[in-house]
Amino acid sequence: MKITKGTPKAMAFLDLLKQEGCLVDVYSEDFFDRQPAYSENPYAPFFKSGLARVNQLEADPKEKIKPKNHLLFIYLDPYKRELTDQLLSVYPLLKMKFEAFHKPDFLILNLFTKQMLCIGFGRKNQLFAYDPAYEFSIDFFGYTGMGDGGKYIKRFIEHDSHDLVEDFAHALGQLSVAMFDWDHLPHNDEAIGITLDEGPKDDGLFHIDDEEEGYTKEEMEDFLERFADCQGRGDEALIVINSFFPQCEWGELNTGDY
Repeated sequence: MKITKGTPKAMAFLDLLKQEGCLVDVYSEDFFDRQPAYSENPYAPFFKSGLARVNQLEADPKEKIKPKNHLLFIYLDPYKRELTDQLLSVYPLLKMKFEAFHKPDFLILNLFTKQMLCIGFGRKNQLFAYDPAYEFSIDFFGYTGMGDGGKYIKRFIEHDSHDLVEDFAHALGQLSVAMFDWDHLPHNDEAIGITLDEGPKDDGLFHIDDEEEGYTKEEMEDFLERFADCQGRGDEALIVINSFFPQCEWGELNTGDY
C-alpha cells in the first residue's frame, strides 16, 4: 500500500512532516534501513533484517497480514509549533481536544483502518491515548483508558507484524514511570552530589541548597541511587523512542505538570 489516499492538502502536509523529520512510515525501507544490523548492535530494538519479513508477508498471497506502508508515526515537535497549527487546519476535529487537554506528543495513523491514535504525557506524566473520532476510551496496552476491552487496539494492530506500536507503547509507559519517579525525588542528582562534596553542616546532616531539612549521608546516597535507577530506565525507553524519532528528549517530553 502506498501513501496516496487523502486530500491534496493532507498529502502535502504529510510530505512536509516527513521532510521535517517528524513523520516515519515505519513499514518502509526508510525505517528499516536506518536501523543497525544485528552484528553492529545485537541489543538494538530493531534491525535492518526486519524488512525481509515485511517483504515476505507482502509477497505471499496466502498471508492475510500486509504491513507495508500502513502505519505512520508522527511526532508533534514542540519547537515546530507551525506544524501543529497546520495539523489543526488539515484536521479541525483535533482542535477542541488540543485546547481542552494536554496536547499529544505523538500521532499514529493507520491507513488501512482509518484510525488515528493521539498519544502523549498528561498531568503527572501519565500517558493518555485517544482517537478524536472514537466514542469510547482506549485501552492502550494497559497504560491508559478503559471500557473497550482492547478492541480498538486489536483492530489497530492487525497488520503490525513486528509489534512496533506495542514496543513504542511500552517505551512510552516506561518513560512515564521513570519521569514520575524522578520528579518525586528531592531536588536533583547534581545538587545532591554537590551537597555531599561540601560535607555535613554543624548538625551532622546534609542540607541541600541550605534548606532547613537535613539528610544523613546514607539518605543522600540512596537518593543518588534512585536518581541513577530512574535515569537508566528512562534512557532504556528512549533508545526505543529514538529509533523512531532521534530528536526526542526526556526534557521535552516531561510535562512538569504536578
